[in-house]
Amino acid sequence: MRYRALAARDAHNASRRSGACEGRRQLIVYRAFFEPGVFGWPEHACRGCSLGADQVAHLAHLNARDTTLAYASRAPQADIARLKARMGWEMPWYSITDSFDADFGVDEWHGHNVFFRDGERVFRTYFINSRGDEAIIRFVVVGGADSRKMIGHLPGQSLVALARDGVDARRRIIGAKGKRPVLRNLEPAAIDRFRSTVEVLDLTAISEIEAIAAAVRHCAERNPGTAEPFAPNGIAAPIAGTVPEKMISDPAGYFVIFIDRPSGLLNVEHYKNNGVLTTIIEGRSAAEVYMTAIERALLSRLDHAAYLGRELARAEHALSFGESYVQDAAPEQCSPQCSCHTD
Repeated sequence: MRYRALAARDAHNASRRSGACEGRRQLIVYRAFFEPGVFGWPEHACRGCSLGADQVAHLAHLNARDTTLAYASRAPQADIARLKARMGWEMPWYSITDSFDADFGVDEWHGHNVFFRDGERVFRTYFINSRGDEAIIRFVVVGGADSRKMIGHLPGQSLVALARDGVDARRRIIGAKGKRPVLRNLEPAAIDRFRSTVEVLDLTAISEIEAIAAAVRHCAERNPGTAEPFAPNGIAAPIAGTVPEKMISDPAGYFVIFIDRPSGLLNVEHYKNNGVLTTIIEGRSAAEVYMTAIERALLSRLDHAAYLGRELARAEHALSFGESYVQDAAPEQCSPQCSCHTD
């Protein structure tokens, strides 16, 4: 997918971008860093970008609101497809082949750009980058009639009511007219912070794009600056990670991991600390193996569980891509009981 420098209302670019929109009016593009020069390439994407990708839920709910979410990186499509398959990610993910990232402020840092399509015109309506995309929104312009009014949902009117009147003791938005305008998943302090930090402009009676765009420009000109991020009560301060000076053995025993290439399986042998083989687990994925080990109480230390998960992830990757795997320099030779020795 090729992105070009955008003159926001250029009809040619609007028609090209409509492909990424997948027929919807709004497109959210997250610039993820997965490309040569990024830590972990070509096996991994940026750690923070990967963490964010892991949190992307099923897109059907977003799509139902006439919105498409897409990721974009400078990696070739073959590498993106490989990464998505390994990580289980399903969002659309495009390759940047021109100056899109530089044109939209995401060439040096990850970030979100939001585009709104009105016929042949495309507007860039939102942009946020910086550390963790956590710069605070100061204005929300609610323009036009509620798109879900026919089924009783009035998100625009509810947002305006929230900003104006807040919530009652049950966290129901005071004055909201839509179905179930209740904010059960937000603590009162977070709601109060939103109301004191973000100015909501009520343009729900206005549908002309030019008038709404003028309001957006006016907000940009006012620019009160970034507010301090909201910190929930009791938030923990970061602590430095450490590595133990010496390994502490698990009383439950230890594991030896092999790859059974003919069968396409991960093979894990569990031994007691006296060297007696107790269990052989076979599976096609790391999760199949480590969940079985946990269910059978074959480990008792959390650091041992973390180690097993890490090694199984390495082994699964090696099995999937035909690479060699040796567990901590263990010999690549399994026990006679392994399935690869049976007909």
